Amino acid sequence: DIVAEGRDATGDGSDAALLRLDRELPDVRQAFDWLLERGRLGRATTLLLGTYDHAHVRGRYGELTAQCRRLLAAPDLDRHDGARVSTAAALLALMGGRVADGYEFASRALADADGPVARGHALLQHAWAGFYSGRLDSATIWSDLDESRRIAQQEGDSGLAATALIRHGALHVQAASIPDGRRMLAAAGASNDALPHHELLATRVFSAYGTAVFDLSIDERQRELCELLDECRTAAHVAFHSMALATAGTLAALRHDADRANWLLDEAERLTREHDLATFENVVQRWRSFFAYRFEHGDALEHAERALELAELTGNAWDAAAARWLIGLLLFRRGDDRAEAH
Repeated sequence: DIVAEGRDATGDGSDAALLRLDRELPDVRQAFDWLLERGRLGRATTLLLGTYDHAHVRGRYGELTAQCRRLLAAPDLDRHDGARVSTAAALLALMGGRVADGYEFASRALADADGPVARGHALLQHAWAGFYSGRLDSATIWSDLDESRRIAQQEGDSGLAATALIRHGALHVQAASIPDGRRMLAAAGASNDALPHHELLATRVFSAYGTAVFDLSIDERQRELCELLDECRTAAHVAFHSMALATAGTLAALRHDADRANWLLDEAERLTREHDLATFENVVQRWRSFFAYRFEHGDALEHAERALELAELTGNAWDAAAARWLIGLLLFRRGDDRAEAH
């Protein structure tokens, strides 16, 4: 019942049940261990996936990924449950700084998917993890996303359709078209009856983050980010809060407000380090480098190199490429011959 309430809370934005699950987590963990030890794998799957939204909001990515791994190692796990657990583990691993593992989980989810909707969800994670890990080419990524959306339409599954639109929109913002991606994210956000609260937050986080520098709609983004920061803080979604803070810091830097930019980036970095969110600290370090470059501080290269270190540590090929480009740019500005290699 506690787990069911927690899932309901993530849908309507209420935090009462999430707070209750915070208090009851020791019992929930013991219950999962008890079920797993006694081979009650279906019940263990239900319990584990029932805490997924809570883990997503609270940043418990590593803990839940480890529990998924234990469940997936059980030889008698039902194939249907295996696909569901692997799909959840794929995103958890990516957000928790295990990007290559996320791709492996997504590949298992695709192999075990025993129905069209399960396959649609697995395809989303396969494309997402394949993009960041560098394990898939662009044609396969877009094909996976298109097929997932086709399945959602064919099956009339509004939850899958909305989630597919978020993944498609977020990747469009980063890799294809900022305006098209923003339109997809806005459309997904309008499907608020089909999405848990943290997915609704994702539509706004990726819409703001991906366009903060490149489309230069600074006043509009500033208004969006003030609301987004309040919402992330209220929801206690630490990962998204760090992204929103880093984006707000970047906008402050574009406005040449050094003190506010530095404070926002400090807060973003503090959150990522307190909660061991290497995937998100990587993002923060890149924007710190941009801030240092804009205000001619001497540590711009140091932050970019830290971003590259974190990207390589987490197996994040896309962010590693972004960090290398940034290092190359900084070296080029200094007249350093190493720039071209980066």
